[in-house]
Amino acid sequence: MKNLNFILSIFILSLIIVSCNKDDNFDLNNENVRELDFTNDIIDDGLAAAGNNSVSRPSTLRFSNSSLMDTDNDGINDYAELNIDNLDPNQYDDLLSMDPSTLFTVTTVDGIRKIPLYQTSFYQDKMLDFDISSFRSSDPWTSIQKERVRYYFDAIKKIWLTPEFQDYVKNKFDKTKATHFLDKFKTVKRNVQFRHSRSVRGRSNLWNYISIIPWVISDRHHPHHMPIVMSHELVHHLGFGHNGIPYGTQNKARQMIRDGKADYEVFDINKKTNYIKPCVPGSARNNNNYHSIHYLNIPGTNINLRRHWRGDYEEYSTPVSFNRGSNYKSITHFLNGGRYSIWIDFNDDAVFDASERLLNNVQTSSRWKKAEYDFSIPANANKGVHRLRIVKSTYHSAQACRYIKGQAVDFTNVSIE
Repeated sequence: MKNLNFILSIFILSLIIVSCNKDDNFDLNNENVRELDFTNDIIDDGLAAAGNNSVSRPSTLRFSNSSLMDTDNDGINDYAELNIDNLDPNQYDDLLSMDPSTLFTVTTVDGIRKIPLYQTSFYQDKMLDFDISSFRSSDPWTSIQKERVRYYFDAIKKIWLTPEFQDYVKNKFDKTKATHFLDKFKTVKRNVQFRHSRSVRGRSNLWNYISIIPWVISDRHHPHHMPIVMSHELVHHLGFGHNGIPYGTQNKARQMIRDGKADYEVFDINKKTNYIKPCVPGSARNNNNYHSIHYLNIPGTNINLRRHWRGDYEEYSTPVSFNRGSNYKSITHFLNGGRYSIWIDFNDDAVFDASERLLNNVQTSSRWKKAEYDFSIPANANKGVHRLRIVKSTYHSAQACRYIKGQAVDFTNVSIE
């Protein structure tokens, strides 16, 4: 009898151990959708936010942007082509519900182009509308830390909107859970406040803040840990607890960022009929981030560059606005000084000439010292949507199509009223 009781005890203990292990290695595909209300509660990820390698993950899915494809073999073509020349996206209620790979044919002065929906400025501006409200904590945030947080914040937004990521979610989770997650981040509009975390890599509080431990952002760790932690905590910020979504998507987002899939061009849908690609400014091979545009603010316009540690040329569809005949102030803080110029292509010919130059090789300060310059928009400037170019050059004049060491940034959705 004693032996029988001993055997039964061992058997029961084994069941408990197996049950615990099963809970620790949760089944992503069979677990029910569970959205947590933690408005006043904190999800503390500890070291878990850096990755849970015990969860098996399928290999990366290949995705094609070709039109009229039946990818799930249900007899229905999943991706269609639409002509956008006569389409007003602001009046198209179903546009956000379309597949992100939907191809738009666009007639431009350079010919016919086919643009996937997720790469249009409309889709980028309307979906996943997060905003970094502030950086707060008792510990000061360094400028480098802020720049890196902003970079990965924006990169993850772009990754989540891609067909490859959304296709991965649909195949990774059961249909109900996948649909719930994809629908959730299509319409969310809330601020994110970033704080220092002293003891863990990631903490989240719905509607409020995301905490990140500073060493995750350091030179040694940020390319590996930062996108994982950021993606994981943004999932929590949408209202999801540890129901599989954070762990099931964080490594996918990180790998896509490391593969450069967040660096795609955003097509300005407002300039679809007269779109011309201007010159791409060239720099020296040994150009580096120390010569970048680290901080440039033009109050009242929505130009507020605060994350530029990448160097070279970048392009943004962020809505920017100026008024004809109005005065503005340029405020810069650069690590390495030099000169910079600003143009607006008022006649939309993709050439930045002297008559369109707002600031001409003005001197910038080094060592983060503030430099301010005033400029004005001509009273007779053409109304409409134009392209603005900023070029910073450390050692030479800031030319529209070339600099040696520095950076160039274009804003493609600049409205003149």
